[in-house]
Amino acid sequence: MKKKLVLFLFLIICLFAITACSSKKEAATFEYDEAMVKETATQWLDSWNQTDFSGYDDATLEGLVSSGQLDEASKKVFTAWRQTQSDIGAFVKVKDVVIEEAGDMITVVFTATYEGTKNNVVFKVPFDSTLNVNSTAITVEETEAFGGKMESALLNTIIGMGTVFVVLIFISCLIGMFKIIPKIQAKMEKRQEEDFNVVTAIDNTVSQIVEQEELEELVDDGELVAVITAAIMASMASNGEEVPADGLIVRSIKRTNSNKWKKA
Repeated sequence: MKKKLVLFLFLIICLFAITACSSKKEAATFEYDEAMVKETATQWLDSWNQTDFSGYDDATLEGLVSSGQLDEASKKVFTAWRQTQSDIGAFVKVKDVVIEEAGDMITVVFTATYEGTKNNVVFKVPFDSTLNVNSTAITVEETEAFGGKMESALLNTIIGMGTVFVVLIFISCLIGMFKIIPKIQAKMEKRQEEDFNVVTAIDNTVSQIVEQEELEELVDDGELVAVITAAIMASMASNGEEVPADGLIVRSIKRTNSNKWKKA
């Protein structure tokens, strides 16, 4: 029991160590005024919220690109912002703001809420080492809130459990079939045996009938011979001929070849 507990604690420590290593980020390589950076980023956020990107349809953006006022990268950004703004609706409030450092770049990250979605919206404003903002690198993404994540996790859990339950039922049915199959095979073998017995009985009956008929034919032939013999003997007696004491002898008559008579 103690070994299992020690192993469990060791796994937890390893998990926390991996999490800490993965969450560690590189510090900024330059100095900056945190308040000033947040204020500048807030101005970008306000400007984005106040801009109606629905007016920048594809035709308008193509015209701006043709006139040289926008490049292709900016066109793609405006198209993405237009779709995002249409999805999330009007701005409500900022829930949180933090600064993420990554070497020669820092990013101000706003977590805000909007009327058109229950999820959080993350607005990121990146600054380079000279504290300039690249507008085409600004991202606006809709992220799932904690409640939504819990609902998704619950839904995934239910789906997973349901899938496992269905698989278990399927396996149980297969196991049940293994018990039924031998019974079905036994019934089929028994039926085949019964059919074979029926066929054998029919063959025996037919054979007996044929033998009986042959016997009856032999009996009938014997009676016919006796009647003919008696008639012949009576005829011979009436004509005064001597009747043999041992009766008449019946011999078979063989047919001769008629060609001999023709030669003679």
